[in-house]
Amino acid sequence: MEASKCGAVPAIPHASPTGKVVNGKAEFACAQGYSLDGQKVVAGGFGKNRFFTLKCQAFSGSYEEFDGECKPYAFMPASETVRIYNQVSEALFIASCKGTLKVAFSKGETPALANVCSSFEESSAACQGLVTQIKADFSAKMEARKSFDEKADKEWHEEKDPDRPGIGDEAQTFCTELWKLLEMPDL
Repeated sequence: MEASKCGAVPAIPHASPTGKVVNGKAEFACAQGYSLDGQKVVAGGFGKNRFFTLKCQAFSGSYEEFDGECKPYAFMPASETVRIYNQVSEALFIASCKGTLKVAFSKGETPALANVCSSFEESSAACQGLVTQIKADFSAKMEARKSFDEKADKEWHEEKDPDRPGIGDEAQTFCTELWKLLEMPDL
């Protein structure tokens, strides 16, 4: 490529100069896996969604600004992968966590939470605070349920009252807040 009055060609994310000049403009190509429209580049085609040009503006001594973008089509960016991973993992984690707490509560057992915070380093104190809170909630709700059941005087096979104390809301809060300590950070 000839020397230009504008100097070196600009750096464009996910693109590089081809070394060609087309109608007085520097030609660029989106990197493999990228295109101007996010669609696959057709092999053997004209590359209309891969190639673009930038004109040297002699008056200002700089290249015109590229207002497009080379978008990925052949793979998913890491930030999007992390976002999807977190979203799916959050739903699975919270459902499993909440289910475990509710099953223990329904059996009248204290959940095994002794080692929950053992793998936390930076957020160990926050984790311990959550565990302390859910244990307190568990005890309070168990007492409330016991008192409610004594007053209700129902047989085991009779339908349970919807106002019967449970741990659902507290379990949801605990599991959601615990997930926030576990999730992968955004990129």
